[in-house]
Amino acid sequence: MKSTTSIILAAGIGERLGIFETSKPLVKLRGVSLILWAIQRFREVGITDIHVVIRKEDRLIRKELIDYDHHIHFIEQQYEEKGMLGSILSIQASEIRTPFFISPCDLIFAENPLLLFDGEGYRDRISILISTHQGYNALSGAQEKVHYHDGDLDYSKSSHTANAMEVGIYHFTPASYGEFVETSKQHPEVKTVSEIFRRTPHLNPVVMAETEWFDINTSVTLVRADLYLQNKLLPEKKIESVGADFNPLSATASFDYAKRIRFDVCVGQGLVDQIRSYEIIPHEYFYSPHHLLIDKNIHDLYGQKIYDQLLSQGYQVHKHLIDPGENSKSLSCYATIAEDILAVGIEKKSIIISVGGGVIKDLAGFLASTLYRGIGFISFPTTVLSQSDAAIALKQGVNGTRGKT
Repeated sequence: MKSTTSIILAAGIGERLGIFETSKPLVKLRGVSLILWAIQRFREVGITDIHVVIRKEDRLIRKELIDYDHHIHFIEQQYEEKGMLGSILSIQASEIRTPFFISPCDLIFAENPLLLFDGEGYRDRISILISTHQGYNALSGAQEKVHYHDGDLDYSKSSHTANAMEVGIYHFTPASYGEFVETSKQHPEVKTVSEIFRRTPHLNPVVMAETEWFDINTSVTLVRADLYLQNKLLPEKKIESVGADFNPLSATASFDYAKRIRFDVCVGQGLVDQIRSYEIIPHEYFYSPHHLLIDKNIHDLYGQKIYDQLLSQGYQVHKHLIDPGENSKSLSCYATIAEDILAVGIEKKSIIISVGGGVIKDLAGFLASTLYRGIGFISFPTTVLSQSDAAIALKQGVNGTRGKT
């Protein structure tokens, strides 16, 4: 029987991912939230009956999917203390009577993994997608390992012997799901999906195939997935020749422009406490107005200290507090801050200074690169990712409604 139903698990908060005030399903990858990536995956194989497991009273995900409301059913998680297992056990309230897929919302693949499932192989069993691709397993960010040999799985062996990864996409029949739930009831102390599989060996999950994938649990994996999708799924379009129908237009004159960009990086212990001892802003810019953008979350920790020391040196510094989170890296926020800066005052020798993580740095850098066709920029990165990537990559940008600028 061909499956027409899917369950997307979207109750995770994403604590390990660490994106402030953004739950994992709403984290964006190449301008698209993870929950929408998951929905698109099921749409591609013709599945229209989609159920989404969310935290109780989660209005943000409902808002994200408002355009799909007439196609999507929401299930509120009933067993929060059991994590992913609790989300799966919450499905019984939806009274699904046909075979169905289950997938977390945070999995990213080069190709649709649902196409790997063979309908003849999972009539009365639980099918689970297992990756034996050692290279991508090492970078996937996933944690659940299994021992795989000649198409069989062995959950009883210790993790150090594991040679494959449990991807987390499952296919259930009503009968196999009923037995899964019953096993969980018999062992209420169990809190993981893998432990239930260990206790139901007669439902031995079917290994499907190798796959290239990422489990978005940390910021490192998010960056890896973003770069992977850029290289694999969004190749540069080749422009076909238009032939000899058009004549080239000869240039009357040509101008060549070349500009070298130097970006100094200063690393040292306690520099934030010693700003007043250094010439952070060049002295020849002393009489110009400067602007300090600070993440509200770290204003008391770093921002105020930096602001006070720059003022004590006599510089004209204006402070702007920015709400934390990806929403601040937007065209609307850019326009608001730009108007504020222009209203206070800015000139060619002004400098914009950022204090915060990648979001604040990108917003401040984009402002610096566009106001007055480019002014000075100084960054105080306060997160590891902004120190290693955003602060030295010289890439500036904000998010539009349909992608990055």
